[in-house]
Amino acid sequence: MGFSLEQFSEVLKTRDAAGQPYVLIGGQAVNYWAERYLPIEPQLKPLQPFTSEDIDFKGSREDVQRIAGQLKLTPAYPHKVEMTTLAGIIPYQIGGLKSNIEVVRRIPGVSGSV
Repeated sequence: MGFSLEQFSEVLKTRDAAGQPYVLIGGQAVNYWAERYLPIEPQLKPLQPFTSEDIDFKGSREDVQRIAGQLKLTPAYPHKVEMTTLAGIIPYQIGGLKSNIEVVRRIPGVSGSV
C-alpha cells in the first residue's frame, strides 16, 4: 500500500533542533517534485498516483529521537554493530495502516552535508 505525501502532513510539521524542517529524501521526495512539475510536464500524469510505502529523512540518531518525541511515538534503532546508514525507524500509522518514518545518516553517492 502506498501513501501520498499529503498523508504524512503531521510528520512534515516536525522540526529539527534549529526549528527547520527535515530534509526529505527517497520516494516521497520524488513524489514532491512529480506533483510540483505535473502542471507543466503532462507526461507525468499516467504515473499517478504518486505514492510510497514510507517517508524518509536525512538525519541522525538524535533526529530520530526528536521526531519520535514530537509525534509521541517510540523509535527503533539498528544494532550498533550493524553496518547501515539507517539512523532509526519510527513506526507510523495512517488510517490504521502501517508505515514507517525512516531517518538515514548518509545518502550513498552524495558527498558533503545536506
